[in-house]
Amino acid sequence: MIQLPEKWAEQRLRKDSSRVIRNPRVKSMAQAERVGILFGVKNHEDANLLFEFVTYLKKDLGVFSVEPLIYVDQKELPDFLETYKSKTILKKDLDIWGVPKHEIVKWFLEKKVDILFDLNIASVFPLRYILAVSTAGLKVGLHTPKNEEFLDLMIQMEPSSNLWEQIRQMIHYVNQIGQGNGKSKWSRSGSRHTV
Repeated sequence: MIQLPEKWAEQRLRKDSSRVIRNPRVKSMAQAERVGILFGVKNHEDANLLFEFVTYLKKDLGVFSVEPLIYVDQKELPDFLETYKSKTILKKDLDIWGVPKHEIVKWFLEKKVDILFDLNIASVFPLRYILAVSTAGLKVGLHTPKNEEFLDLMIQMEPSSNLWEQIRQMIHYVNQIGQGNGKSKWSRSGSRHTV
């Protein structure tokens, strides 16, 4: 499939995200019933980290429902993602704009998640699009200039830090804000915070 220039795709993203009506809500991990995860998988190690994170949220933190949505920049599903076949978007699932058109995206966006973790480290467009149009209660991710307007809580860390450390920091600050223990006051009027 031919993809249009990135500039046009960004205009589409901004147009579609401007139509989204959200009511940001802050919950700690203990209060969250549904958590979504956006994650780009490149290899078996990435997939293992995602599996560990999902297990950690369910078993250690007691989150009732954890919904990962995975993007793989390939036309065919790698064998190591067979477990998450129904929750994976492939390159062939994108339209001319780079917007995911797979049914799983519609299903994912209709799920009302309390917290959406954006682990899209490489800022790939299909996952950025989903982040932008999601109505999740709280959107949390790493600080990047491209995602500033779509995240409610941004974690700023050294690029050399490993993903598990970044995840731990995200969970820590979600709990701080969700329990009212944050160093800065959380504004429910939609302001964003970088920590």
